[in-house]
Amino acid sequence: MGVAIHTPNCSVSKGYSSGWGVGGGASCSGPGASVSAKSKYVGGEAKVSVGEVEAHAKANKKGISIGGEATLHKYSSSIDIKIPFTKKSISISGSIGVGSIGAKYDISKTKVKAYTALGVGFGWGIELKG
Repeated sequence: MGVAIHTPNCSVSKGYSSGWGVGGGASCSGPGASVSAKSKYVGGEAKVSVGEVEAHAKANKKGISIGGEATLHKYSSSIDIKIPFTKKSISISGSIGVGSIGAKYDISKTKVKAYTALGVGFGWGIELKG
């Protein structure tokens, strides 16, 4: 089990791949906290953040991700469940934002994630890992 306190942070990223791909983004986040736990078959994480601004656009041969968001308070959690007899797991996630505006979408061969906000935001995701 792990507990972490997050300090305010800002970052800018740009990404190019040796194959086909282009993208970039910028984000700033205020303080937050997270707690995580993991066993042999199941793992999970819960996070809370205060003050977050993000914008990004990325595309490559694996998928596309685009979006922007500004939120005052965001609560998110995820659970990873190991698929028996494989080295893969499935991750199911959800989030709620309060004082939020924006939208984010992430679609690829192994994941689908969406977040839409106008005042109150809701997000969900499913991802195959491993």
